[in-house]
Amino acid sequence: MDTDTYGRKEGWRRARVVEVGGIESPMKTLQTDCRSELGPNPPYTRFAVVSYNVRGSPRNKARRISAIPNDLDLQADDLVFVNIQNCFAPLRKGWSA
Repeated sequence: MDTDTYGRKEGWRRARVVEVGGIESPMKTLQTDCRSELGPNPPYTRFAVVSYNVRGSPRNKARRISAIPNDLDLQADDLVFVNIQNCFAPLRKGWSA
């Protein structure tokens, strides 16, 4: 992971895309749904359910719905960075398993 750009202290985690949809898509998650935090006119039109490790263990997974930048093409199983502290930070593509 690029610790300068996507650091753990800043809330960035490696994640895997589970599902991609729009702002009105019936995606479900047990943790955070950033669609509601971005307000009625969000700057993004697509969102993804992502799964990431909690406490550094692959056995402990969390899921959240985060924004996809309008110029980024993502699909299920893509690897991304997700910011678990800031819903206004959209997903970033760019790590290898």
